Amino acid sequence: MIYPELGETTNAAIEYRASYSNGFYLTTDLELKGRGITIIGDGSVHKRGKKTYRATKTAMDKLKKNHEVCYLASF
Repeated sequence: MIYPELGETTNAAIEYRASYSNGFYLTTDLELKGRGITIIGDGSVHKRGKKTYRATKTAMDKLKKNHEVCYLASF
């Protein structure tokens, strides 16, 4: 877990935070696809050029098994 507001960074392949509805918001350079994963941003407006996805809890559990992930906390 890192706090971006404090200037902390990570080298994880996937950064994620909880969404207000159901699931998680992900930012990554990877091309993600599969059941429970929806692309919501192609990176053109992201400040670091990363793609943005929405993922269900089940999809996130599978991603955690295959990739290095980091939870982005905020106060």
